[in-house]
Amino acid sequence: MAQGSAAGREDCLESIWARLRLLAALGLLLALTPTVAREHAHEAADLPVPRRIDYDWMTVDEWHDHHVRLLAARDQAVASGSEAVRLVWLGDSITEWWPRVGEDSWREHWLPRASINLGLGGDSTQHLLWRLRHGALDGLQPQVVVLAVGTNNLHLSGHDEVTVVGGIEAVVAELRQQLPDIAIVVSAILPRGRRASDPMRGRIQVINAALEQRLAGRENITFIDAGPLMLEDDGGIDRSIMRDYLHLTDAGYRRWAEALLPAIDAALAR
Repeated sequence: MAQGSAAGREDCLESIWARLRLLAALGLLLALTPTVAREHAHEAADLPVPRRIDYDWMTVDEWHDHHVRLLAARDQAVASGSEAVRLVWLGDSITEWWPRVGEDSWREHWLPRASINLGLGGDSTQHLLWRLRHGALDGLQPQVVVLAVGTNNLHLSGHDEVTVVGGIEAVVAELRQQLPDIAIVVSAILPRGRRASDPMRGRIQVINAALEQRLAGRENITFIDAGPLMLEDDGGIDRSIMRDYLHLTDAGYRRWAEALLPAIDAALAR
């Protein structure tokens, strides 16, 4: 009876070890599986990847199509000559929508300064990095690039504050590598959420404070925080400035322009 019990225990232990070996093998397999094969895998903010998740408002295919259209606009600008583009805008939907939602202020301020808008809705820093590595600026020789990115990292990509700062710095480094002589105007992440108590507010403030400190003193880089211009006296956001407490209205774009103009004009005058 004792011998039978011992044999049973051995069989049980062997079964357990077999299962553990199987689990270890599966873990190794998952670790070796390319990240791009995992649709919802966490993405690093400072490594270039294309958009890989479909959203109701933009599928992956639509994102790629939009990237191709931006490349065509870039080609057209390059064909028009070196003076056709002096100012490049890079970012997400807040940047992308300026010529449409804030058409009057875009025509007033930025068309006379030979601008091209290469913003793409929903982009986080890693997606913008991918676009930069895949020809977004090829052939262009602007004097100034305005960079406004990072808000989507907070909710769509699920990044923490330190990670977002690293992602934005990675984009700045990529711009400097591709266009060593340009001036870069980095726009702080704009406030979002109706009330001053919205949790996003504090996170954005942490990121902006860190960015301002880390970019301070870098040659030909200017950090501009237009956030205070977007807020009411009580710290809230009015729908006349941000229709959904995130995306700007025409009045919001005019406030953003007010903050950006001095730095951009100073850079264009170099």
